[in-house]
Amino acid sequence: MPRDDLPDVNRETAADEAASDAVSSPSGSEQKATSSGRPWRGWHSEVARDWAVKVLSWLPLVLLSAAIAEVVLARPGSRISLTIILAAGICVAALAWIGLRTLRSWQRRRPPDVDSPDEPAAERTRLGRGGRDRRYPLRYYARRAEFFAEDLFVAHRRARAERWFAAEESRLLDLLRIEDRRPGAARRLRAVAHALEVWFLRQRRGADLHALADAIAAASERGVARRRWRRAWPEHLPRRHDSEVQNLARITRATALQLEDLPQQAEKELGEITMTYSGSLSGRENNAWAVLRLREVEHGRLAGTLPAHSQDNALEEAESCLRDAADRLPFSDLKGWIGIRINLGALRLRRGEPRHALQHLHEAEWLAGQVDDQTARAHAVELRGVAEWELGDRVRAARLWREATDLFVELGDAAGLARCLLHSGSALLAQPDLGAQLTDEPGEWTVRRAASLALERLDRSLRLRVDDSEESPGLILVRRYRDQAERMLGLGQARRSAAGEGTPV
Repeated sequence: MPRDDLPDVNRETAADEAASDAVSSPSGSEQKATSSGRPWRGWHSEVARDWAVKVLSWLPLVLLSAAIAEVVLARPGSRISLTIILAAGICVAALAWIGLRTLRSWQRRRPPDVDSPDEPAAERTRLGRGGRDRRYPLRYYARRAEFFAEDLFVAHRRARAERWFAAEESRLLDLLRIEDRRPGAARRLRAVAHALEVWFLRQRRGADLHALADAIAAASERGVARRRWRRAWPEHLPRRHDSEVQNLARITRATALQLEDLPQQAEKELGEITMTYSGSLSGRENNAWAVLRLREVEHGRLAGTLPAHSQDNALEEAESCLRDAADRLPFSDLKGWIGIRINLGALRLRRGEPRHALQHLHEAEWLAGQVDDQTARAHAVELRGVAEWELGDRVRAARLWREATDLFVELGDAAGLARCLLHSGSALLAQPDLGAQLTDEPGEWTVRRAASLALERLDRSLRLRVDDSEESPGLILVRRYRDQAERMLGLGQARRSAAGEGTPV
């Protein structure tokens, strides 16, 4: 998919649904490099670490005292004094480094109840953890929402994460409507909003995405009202947060409009975004613009309404947006980087540069493995199959699509599965003997047998697209290839498929 994700880097011909699904997975919150959530283990034991911290805490004070004594004794330029001062500085730096690593390991540590057996949501909320959860519900839910949002993209954790979101989504929406003036509230609000966006986008619930955008916008308005009451103390006002929360609402609403296949309204919503200081938000905005341009090219190509020079201009603008997104995105936002790489791969496929596309897609697949994002990995494998098809290695392309299909089935990703079924179905129409690579069924693959399997896969892809609009590029292509498969079955002879002349989808 070109990925919005940038969330959501949401590939049909070379980049058809790549451009039509353009990574629409949101990537608002930053993804840490160790997504497993295990704390840092640089020391062999907790006791050794405690002793090391105590020694490093006292050593700088002792060394600085010795250095002051040297100065008092009128020997400030002696080698001993300089050595002591340098050693004290090194100890202070080491202590700061340990503190930073400890803080980051705490941020990455998964809360115990995230991996514990399921318990009723109401009971968990009632009991809390020593009463803290009742006093700070936003902090409690924001941290868990972040981890469960990541788990939606991991096969063996997906079911539990889906159950948690199904039980808590109304509570999370309520938190966005409650005013919280404590430090860090704006950051936690964005984390909750991002997690809900990931959940609704995965469920393809456009109406709920609109409701989420409205709740975020209301939170921004509360900040503006609070600012009017406190004009006498401007130094205490979070001037940036309100505008950034408003920008987050606009990006979320644009994502919903893209999901509903309303690109003009989505473009209007993105055009109202003001300057943002957040690298992640700016990266998502630029990625969303790139996705719109990729989809514009795809719609125009299928309908024949966009001249070649206009397609080139749109692709150049999309590439410029993706480069800007890469410049603004924080290095820690690995999921955002994955989205950019996947979208760049889709862009190169649309330009007819499959070798360059493979470079981006290999990097995206490697990064997805580092953060355990199996959905992004499946997407990269899918587009690698499109690139291999364009390079002429159809057998390898079929194997990659089969691998991606298995991954999407395991993840329960209906949109990804629909794309892969379209890829493999159109490929069977172009080259019947690819059935041996796409299935384990023995025997000779005749034209009629391949067309029958292609029709079965295209019908299944069509059923998975019940929420797509009539103008959706994927839906148009499925129907086109389905008609071709029916003609081949009716005539009993091969008809040259458009997939045979280029990229299937």
